[in-house]
Amino acid sequence: MDFQSKGKFSKGENIITDLDGNTFNEIYYGSDSVVYGKWMGGLDVNGFPFDAGAEISTSISSGDLDGDGDKEVVFGTSNGVVYALTKTGTVHMSYQQEDHIVDVPVLSDLDQDGDMEVIFISSNDSSSTLYALHDTGDNVTGFPIIFSESIAACPSIADLNNNMVLDIVIVTLNGNVYVVEATGMYSTFSPLSIDDSFSSPATIVDLDGDQNLEIIIGDNNGNIHILHYDGSLMNSFETDSQINGGVSVADIDGNGSMELLFTGIDGLLHAWDPISNVEASGWPIDIGSPGVYEAITMDMDSDGDHEIMCVTGVNEIHLYHHDGTQYDNFPYVSQHMIYSTPAIGDIDNDGDYEIIVGTSSDLRAIDIAQAAGDKYTWSTYRGNNHRDGYYDVTLASVSSYGKIIPAEYSLGNNYPNPFNPITRITFGLPKDSNVRIAVYDINGRVVNLLVDSIQPAGQRSIIWNGKNDAGMVVAAGLYFYKMQAENFYQTNKMIFLK
Repeated sequence: MDFQSKGKFSKGENIITDLDGNTFNEIYYGSDSVVYGKWMGGLDVNGFPFDAGAEISTSISSGDLDGDGDKEVVFGTSNGVVYALTKTGTVHMSYQQEDHIVDVPVLSDLDQDGDMEVIFISSNDSSSTLYALHDTGDNVTGFPIIFSESIAACPSIADLNNNMVLDIVIVTLNGNVYVVEATGMYSTFSPLSIDDSFSSPATIVDLDGDQNLEIIIGDNNGNIHILHYDGSLMNSFETDSQINGGVSVADIDGNGSMELLFTGIDGLLHAWDPISNVEASGWPIDIGSPGVYEAITMDMDSDGDHEIMCVTGVNEIHLYHHDGTQYDNFPYVSQHMIYSTPAIGDIDNDGDYEIIVGTSSDLRAIDIAQAAGDKYTWSTYRGNNHRDGYYDVTLASVSSYGKIIPAEYSLGNNYPNPFNPITRITFGLPKDSNVRIAVYDINGRVVNLLVDSIQPAGQRSIIWNGKNDAGMVVAAGLYFYKMQAENFYQTNKMIFLK
């Protein structure tokens, strides 16, 4: 089904969201100077379309800016205005400045007061400016901040060092990495100069399980750089050509360690594990032509595994299973130019996913007629609708393996075992159950309570990062993990290595 719009479709990413909380998703996208809101079937959302009077020049983000329970959509225009629209298409906030707005406005609760701020970068030929706005349109204290260099990517935001203060990560065309705290203060190492150029935004994730976050950046010379929160280098990966789009995150092989997904001019889709320093089995994949935009992931067929999607420069959408085999009926070949990263969601509430992709002709919905899975995945541009580039491994730590319900309770062997720094523990539930899984030392003392809550029926898993309840890394040696669910009890052994 196509969502026809007059004029040129925006080159920014569209968004799937439920602005009014009625459990039905809508699609929002820009075309020329107009932002459209559409239901499945092509009907306009009440109050939309909205004409901004200038070309929609950014991707669209969405979040609850004012804490009233309803979300807003946020975007920028070619004349330097940032808009936030309500669920009825009225202007909640607008902010005028003079320069080109970069990529997409990012949403985050910088001051942690329950409301979200709008964070964006504008740029001209000689300088760039980082803005942080309250939902009233007022500047956050300490902002704006001016950089005397060009920036081509949106900021990324997360609490890098677990100090309860959010950090804003910025990468520049001159190869500099800046970290700015929510207060407007620079981190101790900013700027960190890397002899490369960055036109794609950073990705933020805890790769090594130490509760501090890593910064992942792909550069224009074909390198992936992974930095610890303090700016020190954790690892790097070299390809033969420019990295296109951002870096996505998924544990595609289910071993408890995240793979980084990226593509570029070399025509390969990579899935690299920076902990083991190897690519996943069956990867990289030759996609036949240069990859463009950011790869996204989802459980398309409810088998508990990730599927991975990417777009090529010849307007093909490729979809692969976690093992690198191609999904049936793909690649999808468009006769028109594909302008952006597709979005994935269940728009018609029929239990399967639709792929929403913008072309030079229209906005297109590709229906996947298979039951959709419920894994937490990098299923849209920048990982989520706030566009903050942060992958929260805690949301993926207890994950579902699909819709098959086991006949009885079970506790699986952890993998890997022995392990360092993380391991995955699997368990099965025949019905929704109150589950307690705890790690014990050899003296029978509780080291870490991993799960203590009601969990839905199914095959599930939890990650342990080798730390106690206080966040301290435990000593190497033998440990036990015990599961209790209803009248089921089982204890298994595991070995933590240093």
